[in-house]
Amino acid sequence: MRRPPHLVQIAAAAAIRSEGAVHSHTRRAIDAGAQADEIYHAIILITSTIAFPTVVAALSWVDDVIEGS
Repeated sequence: MRRPPHLVQIAAAAAIRSEGAVHSHTRRAIDAGAQADEIYHAIILITSTIAFPTVVAALSWVDDVIEGS
């Protein structure tokens, strides 16, 4: 499985506040077999780096994809 690259890309997209990239990499991670909790965890892990408001925004972008699936 190729989950880690997608999870890292989700975190990087969140760090630059790119909603479209978070959506795209979330879809790719799910297609590669990642579970929702793994995706959420990848973003939560970078809270101290990108700050809580950015994490909350990124989690809502992930929800857009997960809830739309």
